[in-house]
Amino acid sequence: MIYVSDISSVAFRHEQFNKSFLELLTKTYPSEPIVFLGEAEHLRVIKEDTSNIKYQEIPVYDKRGGFKEFIRAYHQFQTLRKLLRLTRQHADARLYILLIHPFAHFLYKLFGDRKAPISIVMHGELESLKFNKHFLNKIWGFFQKQAFAKRNHNVTYIILGKSIYRNLIDVLPSFLSQNAIVLDHPYPFSEPPLLRKDTRPIVLSTLGVATKAKNTHHFFQLAEQAFAKSLKYKFNVCGKVYPNMQCFLNEHVNYKRDFGILTREELDRLTLESSFTVFYYENSDYSLCSSGSFWDAINTEIPLLYVHNDYFDYYAEIAGPIGIPFKTPEELNDYVLNGLDPDIVNSDRYKQYIANIRAFKTGYMATENLSNQLKYPIIPAV
Repeated sequence: MIYVSDISSVAFRHEQFNKSFLELLTKTYPSEPIVFLGEAEHLRVIKEDTSNIKYQEIPVYDKRGGFKEFIRAYHQFQTLRKLLRLTRQHADARLYILLIHPFAHFLYKLFGDRKAPISIVMHGELESLKFNKHFLNKIWGFFQKQAFAKRNHNVTYIILGKSIYRNLIDVLPSFLSQNAIVLDHPYPFSEPPLLRKDTRPIVLSTLGVATKAKNTHHFFQLAEQAFAKSLKYKFNVCGKVYPNMQCFLNEHVNYKRDFGILTREELDRLTLESSFTVFYYENSDYSLCSSGSFWDAINTEIPLLYVHNDYFDYYAEIAGPIGIPFKTPEELNDYVLNGLDPDIVNSDRYKQYIANIRAFKTGYMATENLSNQLKYPIIPAV
């Protein structure tokens, strides 16, 4: 018996990863019954694309910000305790937790049931371990570090990528003593891929949320500079624009003006016409964090213009060139303004990027490979 739960997400949050992980579990353990426990609306979303799974509703507290974060974490811990009791009622049952608040993680390690086998997927909350952001983030980093300081042989951590695991060891060498699985980020890859019909003008797009934290302001600055040079490029934001981008917004970028979420139809239409996806992510924010938007680009087989970071570089090393890397956001923008061949989409070089992405998606990221990763944990250092 396998129990799987997202004790944090409601509605559409984390749907893509959760669907993909559940699908991976069904392929990895086809003879074992699987039960997914989640918030009511989240269950409805997950059910649309998963099968051979039973579903059970649990309450999820979703008020966020300030002191509410502690309340949210406490609710997650209480839910986790109930799930652990449920797991122990069945011999050979195990529990997968797909997302957990750092403070809830700390409470579990301090007061939780140590006898039930549990695997915990670690996401972007690992970034708090670098203590390089706002005050509240540093508090979560403290609790995260304390949680990792306690070892329980029944706990296995799932780290979403080898580059993240390596960087985690650099930041927290003691993590070597933990049971860990390194799993490349599961993704619901589609077949056939979206096809781009027009080669002119070049369309540059950012994927995912547009926010200062992801350096998306450079994209708006690029659009303004391209307009000033009379370059006939089109600029799309394929995602929600955060309010902290207000002072950078301009009419040369196509984005949702009401700061709302794009519908699936709107997102597909904008993605469909993209020539390149543009990423300004730097290691300061993404050395311990996977990128769902990176996998969106891989899925749609759109070459990347990106700033070097460990996560992207790791997969580019496996796949071969998947686009053009740059040292800084400024260097990337300078290339688009002064070095980008308007006819690049018709070049052999561009076609090779797409071929590399396609082979990587269907080969290295095949279910069989991910299943093997999920089955075989790293042997911890004693």
